[in-house]
Amino acid sequence: MHMLRMTKKRFLLFFLFLLISNISIIFGNALLQSEINLYPNAGDTSQIQSYAVAINSTNNIHVVYNKQIQIHNSLEYIVTGADFIWNLTSSIVIEENSTLNIIGRPTLVAASDQLQLILAYSTAADSGLLMMEKPYSNKSWSSNVVQLNETFEYQDPVLVRNTTNEDLWLCWRDNSEDSYKMFFSVYNNTSGMWSNTTKLTGPTGGNSTDCKFVLDDSGNAHFVWSEGPLNQERILYRKIFWNGTMDPIEVLTDGSNRCRYPEIIIDPYNDINIFWSNYTVINPGVELGTQNIQTIRKSFTGTWSDPLFTAPYIPPERPPGGASDARIPSVALDLDNNLWVAYEIRELYSYHQGIDIQKRVGYSDWQPSERVSLANNPTIDPLIKCDNAGNLHCFWLDLRHSNYELYFRIRFSSGVWTNEFRLSLDLPTFGDYWRLILIVSGVIAVISLPMIILDRIRARKRNKLLKRKITDLQE
Repeated sequence: MHMLRMTKKRFLLFFLFLLISNISIIFGNALLQSEINLYPNAGDTSQIQSYAVAINSTNNIHVVYNKQIQIHNSLEYIVTGADFIWNLTSSIVIEENSTLNIIGRPTLVAASDQLQLILAYSTAADSGLLMMEKPYSNKSWSSNVVQLNETFEYQDPVLVRNTTNEDLWLCWRDNSEDSYKMFFSVYNNTSGMWSNTTKLTGPTGGNSTDCKFVLDDSGNAHFVWSEGPLNQERILYRKIFWNGTMDPIEVLTDGSNRCRYPEIIIDPYNDINIFWSNYTVINPGVELGTQNIQTIRKSFTGTWSDPLFTAPYIPPERPPGGASDARIPSVALDLDNNLWVAYEIRELYSYHQGIDIQKRVGYSDWQPSERVSLANNPTIDPLIKCDNAGNLHCFWLDLRHSNYELYFRIRFSSGVWTNEFRLSLDLPTFGDYWRLILIVSGVIAVISLPMIILDRIRARKRNKLLKRKITDLQE
């Protein structure tokens, strides 16, 4: 009877051990599978959705990025010292929860004494634009709702600071009308008040998107955006004077093909330079050679030049039939008055894809391109900024580690490049540790199973031999 009870106990322990091991593996794999479903680019459990960059007068680089972690996003902040050494211990600016959703890309501005951040958000009850501020000497951010409405949604806010009087110009799009249109408002730093909302776009039809603008030395704003039906988007321009007077809208492309993602910059000759992505077919990307970057310019009182093909750069050694694409420009001006444009590049003949950059010296032709990203893999969303020492700071989102991560590289004014540097470094989350523990424990249990079975077989043999000896002694 005693041996029978021991056998039952061993059997129950063995059954329980086997059950726990199977549950561990199943549950651990279920956690892994759930994250694969949440993240089609399976790998890390987070990825960068968008980011914003500002450089202040002391050459500190400030970055806020929108990180997706499982099913919610958070805005996180990192900064460099004046020597461009990054402190990668990020701090949370704002985090999504069960009621708050962060929409799209934030904009970051470096004022004389503080950082100013604008973002779009939505809740179950309303949608709005949230202004957040942080003095350089503080760690915490304050917040203030700039726009709020219960019936429509705000998107894509862009914030630009007037460096002369610290006034803020804010542009966004919303669907308060039959489609998404552009609006703007100006914050008067003296009165501490925002102006009334003014509609930027006219009744041209179609959605308005991709708004960018700059301020000239007189405080006038120069806006550019894309607008129109799908695959027929045109590039539009409008000048708003410092006193609120508005010039008529100027249509820069004819709508015969798709034009998106405009950028605008004023060069030292007081010329307005506008860049955009030009698509020659309805489905670009299927065939290379169907996406390029074009630019036009004019003086404040002149007329627009004809569109000029700017990128991709075509080297003399490119073989006949070799095709390449360039899209999504970002522009900057250095201290030597050179104009720079960065863009996404795809080339078949040299098996190159990544981020490239080109320079225009004065009114001369564009120079040969230089590679920014060094790995041949998908990259998106380039951004370039120039500091007050003439160095170019290049940012982009890179897919080389399964999910999009934020990368950074400097081109010093001397022409020397630094190495690439990954800014969005992650440690495993608490859920990752539990998943690992469960899977490892399950695997150990499965490996141990044959040993347990072998031990039981040996125990049975020993019991049989013992019974035989007892029987022999009794006889």
